[in-house]
Parts: sequence; C-alpha cells; structure tokens
Amino acid sequence: MWTIIKCVLLLSVAVAAHGYVLGPRDVVFHLFTRSNPQVSEPLLPSEGSIATSSFQRTRRTIFTIHNYGEGVGGNFNAFVIRAHLLAEDVNVIAIDWSPAASFYSYALANMPQLGRVIASFIDLLDSRFGYSPDNIRIAGLGLGAHAAGIAARNINGNIPHIVALDPSLVGWTHHPEILSKDDASVVEVIHTSAGAEGYDKPLGDLDFYPNGGTFMAGCGTNSTCSHIYSYVYYAESLTTELENGKKFVGTACDSYENAINLACQGERGVIFGGSAVKRTENPRVSQPLMPNNVNLLSRSNYKSIRRTIVLIHGWMNSATSNFNSVLLRALLAAEDVNVIVVDWSSGSNSLQYREVNANAISSGSAVAQFINWLNQNTGSVLAQYHIIGHGVGGHQAGIVGSLNLPVHGYITGLDPALIGWVNNIYRFRPSDALYSEVIHTNYGVFGYLADLAKVDFYPNGGISMPGCDSNGCDHERGFQYLAESIASGGFRGRECMNYYAAVLRMCNGPRQLQMGGLEPKTGASGVYFLETNAQPPFSQG
Repeated sequence: MWTIIKCVLLLSVAVAAHGYVLGPRDVVFHLFTRSNPQVSEPLLPSEGSIATSSFQRTRRTIFTIHNYGEGVGGNFNAFVIRAHLLAEDVNVIAIDWSPAASFYSYALANMPQLGRVIASFIDLLDSRFGYSPDNIRIAGLGLGAHAAGIAARNINGNIPHIVALDPSLVGWTHHPEILSKDDASVVEVIHTSAGAEGYDKPLGDLDFYPNGGTFMAGCGTNSTCSHIYSYVYYAESLTTELENGKKFVGTACDSYENAINLACQGERGVIFGGSAVKRTENPRVSQPLMPNNVNLLSRSNYKSIRRTIVLIHGWMNSATSNFNSVLLRALLAAEDVNVIVVDWSSGSNSLQYREVNANAISSGSAVAQFINWLNQNTGSVLAQYHIIGHGVGGHQAGIVGSLNLPVHGYITGLDPALIGWVNNIYRFRPSDALYSEVIHTNYGVFGYLADLAKVDFYPNGGISMPGCDSNGCDHERGFQYLAESIASGGFRGRECMNYYAAVLRMCNGPRQLQMGGLEPKTGASGVYFLETNAQPPFSQG
C-alpha cells in the first residue's frame, strides 16, 4: 500500500516540477503578539509595513511555516502560536503560503522560492531595523521544515535554532535543498511518522524519535495522526514550562536503527522542544582558554550575556571524564550557556592524596584568578557563574568562591571529598556562594559526612545508592542526579532536623526543596532527604 502511494506522488512531482513564480500575495507574513494573540497583523516585506506594526525589536521572534494543504489558520499554527505566546513574550510571525500549497507536488516545487522569500524578509529586518537573526527561531512542519532550512541557509547571517517538525519524506531523498544540520547553529528534528509522511533518517544536530518515530500512541497505524503529534508534542514542550511539568527527555541512541527499534540505552538528558535557545556552537570540541591570553578569548565562542558554568573534576579524573561529559551534555541541551571545563589532571592524578589536596587548593586559586581576568575582559559578573565540583573538585569549587568577591551566584559540591578535609580550613563552606548546595552520595568513604553548604541533600541517606554495587558508583551518582535534575527537574527532598536525621532517613520536616537544577534556590537553607530509583529516570518526583 505504501509503495503504491509513494509512486503516485512521485509521478505527480515529476509533472509539476517547477511550480510557478510566487507573487506578492502568495506569501503573507502574519504577526501575532501577546497584544493580538488571535487576530494577526498582516505584514508586507517593506520597511513601512513593519515600522507601523506591533513588531518589537526587543523581543525574540518565532517564524512558523505550515505544511501543504494548510494556511495560517490551520491546526499547526493554532497549537504553536498559542504555546509560544503563553511561554514567553515574543513576536510570532506565521508565514501563510497557502496559495502555493494547495497540493503536495505543487507545494514541493515551490519550496526553494518560499525559503528565499522568507530569507529576504529576515534580511530586511536585519538591514533596516538592526534586528539580528541571532534572535530568531524558525519552526516548520512537514514541507515547512525543509523551507525553514532553505530560508536559514540563504540569509545574511546565522539562525541559532530551527525546530523541524516531522519533515516531509516524499521528494526529498535526493533533493539538493533538503534540510541539513548545517542550516542553523542547532537543527532540532522530531520524527513522528517516519517512513510514511515524515522523513525517516536523521537530518539535524538533534533528532528525536518518540515511540520509535513512526506510529504515535493513540494513532494506531494512522500516519496522518502521527504526523500531527509532532506539533502537539512541540506545543506541550512549551506550555509545560509554565507549570514546571514533565519535559520530553530523550535517551541517547547509538544509531538510527536503535532509535526506531526502541533499543536506546545511552545517557538520558537531552530535552526536546521548549523555549530555551539551544545554541551549541562547539558542543563536542572545546576551545582552549588560557589566563592573560586575550587572542584565544577573542577567537572563542564565549559570550558575556550568557551564564557561565565552570566544571571542576575530581581525583584521578580529567577533562574527558564522565563527570564532564554527562554534565556538559545536559547543560548545553537545557540552556544557552558558556561551559568552562577546568583540566587540573596533572595535579589530581596522584596516589598521594595529601599532594592532590594541596594541588586542589592551588588549582582553586588559579581558577579564581582566571575568572577575575575573564570578567575584566568581557564584562561578565560573578553572579552569572555556577561553579560545579566533584569529589576533591567539590572543595576546589568552594575555594574558587571563597577567593572571589562579591560572591558567586551558585556553587554545587557533588560528594565533596572526605580524606584530608575534616579539619582543612579550605574545605567547602556555606558562605562560598550566594547559594551553595552539596549532594552527598558516598559519605564516610569517598565523600564528606557532615553538612557543608547552605543546603545539603542526602539522597537515600547519603550512601549506598540504589543500583550501585561499589563506592565508586555511589560517588558518581551525584553528577548523574544533577544532570537529570537539569534536564527534567524532580528530586524533591524533605527537610531534616540535621544531617544525623538525614543519614538515618528520619526526616519529616514541613519544607520540601528540589535538589540540583539550573537555577540557584537563593534564600533556601537546611538539610534534606530524598529517595531515588535504581535506574534512570532516577527521580521519584
């Protein structure tokens, strides 16, 4: 059945390969804002039309591109426009190309023109109004997903984020202008009718295959229903942020085949959709930064307008250890941040623990000096920083905070080390940051027992994590819990009288608090207990 349908469509495409020249009335730009969420302001691609509209240059802008057979008033826009305006105060420009989208082959032939018309409009915003493409996201459905890529690659600049919702399959396998991961800084794709209406193989930087990517729950074998779910999921990913609800968290797959066969067993942490800008200019290959080297800094992707996360590994670790790889992935997927990985492996890879502790103190001082230099040259401020350290690196994170004034905004110690730190004047302290937090997962062996921060969490009593059969596994659970909390929240702890009560699991205090997460819980204090699952997702809520 599917083979016959595809053949018929492909023959139709061959007949109408050229479409027609799109006129000024064939593509209309409809502006929606919170002031006019239901009735649009039609915009012409002219300076006068835009200047007299409600378009606000101080806001981000979302462009939406519908599929064939729809218009600006279709279900796709009804879901997506409402969700974006609820999630944040943005300009939403819905592109109505319905005169050129009446049937599939006709619409397919008009894709290159449509993409270039959209690109010209974006260039007009840039050249006449100084509105940078860096403030734009393009979300397209079906054929509109490919049009998003064509538009992005033809502008005079760079689009940071494309969300491609079940990009069309028919006519695109060998199409020279198929959506590509090179079209934007991050191209995010969701496949919900793969191999039927939607493209099957990966196309972007992030490709999500919910339920295997072909048939969505509740749709049976109805591919049109599954296709619709792509924008339903996307809209929900936006509105769930308002209620701190559950997010669409993906599990990493080794291959496309594993994704469609529901056989993925990688890290769980990358979030689909949402309003956060997923700009990962160099998510896999680092750019070295050296103190007092302005040339390296100027050539890097560091931006002072972003928050900065500093990761400090522990004993016998390095820049490529699990601590860094797990957290790096979660952080860049959740928010547009600078992540600086401190590599002090030359000082941490020793069996002489006293020597390692001394090196941690020296390294902490060097990191503090580096941050001061960085701030002086970029205008960044300490309140923008989140310092995260593991094991010995947990104490080092505190040292960084104690040496810089005014204090850092947020410091997290993940199972800070025990040996050599009980009477050490440089150990982690509550005052090291405006908000400081410690997660204890292997107290009394690798990790410190007593509370150290403004807020201390003792998941499962602080030792013997479910699913672990070694102290090393317990010790590493801290950064795995933190990564999951960044991706999907959860991990709600109950207040304890003190850390003794926490390790004895005797906590019935009136207050509850989320462990980890992206944002500091400034003003919170106390000791908290919670339980976790043995396998991801670790959070029990």
